[in-house]
Amino acid sequence: MHLIVSVRDPVRRVPAEWQENVKHRSLVSYAHFLKMIRDPSRDTRIGSWFWGAQEIPDILDRWGSILPPSQVHLVTVPKPGSAPDELWRRFSHTFGLDGLELDLTAERANPSMGVPETALLRLINKRVTPVVDPPDYRPLVRELLAHRTLSQRTKSARLALPPATHEWVQELSRTRVEEIEKRGYDVVGDVADLIGQPAETFTDPDSAPAADLLQPALDAIKALLVEGSRLRQSESTLARELDETRRELELAQRTTAEKTVRAMEKSRSGRGALKVYRKLRRR
Repeated sequence: MHLIVSVRDPVRRVPAEWQENVKHRSLVSYAHFLKMIRDPSRDTRIGSWFWGAQEIPDILDRWGSILPPSQVHLVTVPKPGSAPDELWRRFSHTFGLDGLELDLTAERANPSMGVPETALLRLINKRVTPVVDPPDYRPLVRELLAHRTLSQRTKSARLALPPATHEWVQELSRTRVEEIEKRGYDVVGDVADLIGQPAETFTDPDSAPAADLLQPALDAIKALLVEGSRLRQSESTLARELDETRRELELAQRTTAEKTVRAMEKSRSGRGALKVYRKLRRR
């Protein structure tokens, strides 16, 4: 038995996790999110969830405590700018699939949103969460707006960690690396990948100016109008098909009834039954 875990540096993981929360209807600000995950008690809902999924030593203890270190494999996520297929190469090596010819063309990308786009989505959540149920939120907000519209705006400022968190995240990264090296796990990639470099600039999504939200908001409105038009056309087509089906059904029922009456009129018992039926109908 082997355990394989992919690990990403917290410099990228923390902002990405907050954005995922926003894409799942969260109203929590970035500052409050950071405060909750930095709280040593980790007893908030968000704090406990985040560390339950991101505290690598605990995860390895939970799933790999009975395994020898050589059978615990840590696949590090490559640094930004690495070859697009580098992460796959690391996984394929871990699974012993080197040399296997596969089509690596992605059917669906998962690009991240920028600062104004994420800020806009959180504002949208404040308006729609009380009135839009989760089954409708997912296709309309998460898929249509977040994934297919706002994430396509690649020139916006990217989410990053605020300067006040740099020392904390660097210490966290170094502690993880030291623990991993001490345990002697099989690291696939470079353990240095787990020490991310904070961005030189930081744009606060909690205070994004209205002017920065205008263009993504217009793109969101356009996407919703196009989707609304598509749904109206689909609704019109379905209504037309339903009317045609009803007419065909009525015609079939009428034809069947007429055939039944003509057949009954050819026999004495049938004519008697029709006479009784018509008498009851008049009543």
